[in-house]
Amino acid sequence: MTITEANKWLQAWQWVEIKDVVDIIVPTRDQPKRFIGDIPWVTLPDINDFFIRSAKKNITHEDATEVSNRFMPPQTVLLSSAGSLGKVAVNTRRIYANQQFYGLVAKSNLIDPVFLAFGLQRLGEDFFF
Repeated sequence: MTITEANKWLQAWQWVEIKDVVDIIVPTRDQPKRFIGDIPWVTLPDINDFFIRSAKKNITHEDATEVSNRFMPPQTVLLSSAGSLGKVAVNTRRIYANQQFYGLVAKSNLIDPVFLAFGLQRLGEDFFF
């Protein structure tokens, strides 16, 4: 592909703000009182792979509800916003996360979550500046 062809291809894309193609979940600062159950409670040390399947700690739906934490459905893009900015992962199952993350739920008719995650991963910390 030539530079001219690439530029035409990029110009054909519709450029939008991220808030227009995702629903954003912001976890609460409160942590559950106990860590039992079978739903992963994702924290920054759990991000060692592109896809999140499990976490070191698990909770129940009831314990998460008690601290007003919202679950993140499968295919949510986790973007770290504290501690280590710009770490990105995609969850493969329903999870809860601590306040170090934004959960970006892609509007599937507008953007693919894996494509979104790769783009954010490429930007890294630059996304925040």
